Amino acid sequence: PWGTPVTICCQGTLEPHLTPPPPPVGFQGKPSLSAMPSPIVTSGGTVTLQCGSRMRFHRFVLMKEGEPRPSSTLDSQRHTGGHVQALFPVGPVTPRLKWTFRCYGYYSDTPWMWSLSSDPLELLVLGASRKPSLLAQQGPVVSPGQHLTLQCRSDVSYDRFALYKEGSRDPPLHRGRHPQAGLSGADFSLGPVSPSLGGRYSCYGGHNLSPEWSVPSEPLDILVAGQLPSTPSLSVQPGPTVTSGENVTLLCRSLSSNLDTYHLSRDGQLHECWLAEGQRHGGASWAHFPLGPASPALGGTCIWHGSFNTSPWEWSGPSDPLCPSVTGEEAHNVLCVLAGPLVFLAILLFFLFCCWCHAKKSDPPRLTLFTEDAQEVTYIQLDHCIFTQQKTTPTSQGPKGPSMPVYTWNLDLPVIMLSQFLSAIFNCYHLYDSTLK
Repeated sequence: PWGTPVTICCQGTLEPHLTPPPPPVGFQGKPSLSAMPSPIVTSGGTVTLQCGSRMRFHRFVLMKEGEPRPSSTLDSQRHTGGHVQALFPVGPVTPRLKWTFRCYGYYSDTPWMWSLSSDPLELLVLGASRKPSLLAQQGPVVSPGQHLTLQCRSDVSYDRFALYKEGSRDPPLHRGRHPQAGLSGADFSLGPVSPSLGGRYSCYGGHNLSPEWSVPSEPLDILVAGQLPSTPSLSVQPGPTVTSGENVTLLCRSLSSNLDTYHLSRDGQLHECWLAEGQRHGGASWAHFPLGPASPALGGTCIWHGSFNTSPWEWSGPSDPLCPSVTGEEAHNVLCVLAGPLVFLAILLFFLFCCWCHAKKSDPPRLTLFTEDAQEVTYIQLDHCIFTQQKTTPTSQGPKGPSMPVYTWNLDLPVIMLSQFLSAIFNCYHLYDSTLK
């Protein structure tokens, strides 16, 4: 009835905060967040995020950047080495949204007390933009202690770039644009070379106003040499000096290690030679690399490295460089140089011979030129390709002016042109011979 006291009871359960609370002072145990199999995801694809810690939290929370509520909360599972983890499925992803995550851990008896945040992890959602290019300043084969810098370049005006190492649990490295010579790009300094830097890298380009990333660049393999104790030796069969057309084979061997693969570096080009079971015996290994018939293209410097299948990015030290020498090519090269001039000379001689025959059958042509005062006449007569210039005075009744000097010259055109042409051929051959020496 009206005026009777009423008691109201409210029941509920204690849930984690919608936003991560600040951790207490001195609280440790920052978890790690990684993507499996890779943080690089195609549009419409899915990925699994792994949040783990050695603090043995009871639960893990996954937060997406820009959203006030947790994306998911999962119980922890035991992992190797006493660690605990939680696996969060994410997707399908679209390039219209930004996919950046953090994760936290907490104990069930204190759900309001979260751990420190993990480092942010951004998923690279790939679109259809044009791929950039990736190269190493020092080349793909580097030595321990050497400073390694990878350069990502594109003719598209990307605002940001990302570098990712295949199979790495670390998030991609991000850099802003560094314009250079009409290109956009970024330099990724990886520091002094260590065995862990070996691997396959790709880079991506993106725009600030879009979470979408470009198609990956062509992969770049970084190979760390000098990590294995053995160094292979290199020799040439039948010998370091071969005759043109003779079959050439490179022989590489190591007397102290059963290497699985030999790598031939020839003028900057890498070739691999996988070893069969019969090429390893008693702690030694060897490989044959046929180069085919000897030719000028065979020249260059050859260097061998070796590696094991278990660590393909770690190579042995280089063999001593070897430069096969090809003989018997000088005469062939001289003929190649002189072939064009000789053909032209034959055509020129044939033309001069026709000229001479034509002049033999007809009267020598005469060209008459008058001086300014019309008192003297100059004749130029062609007689069998020999030029003669004469000056005469016409027999007129007018007064005679002062006499002009009379001069005549004879030029044997075929002889002069032939001598000059032979001189040019001799100079060409002399220049080629000096380059060979």
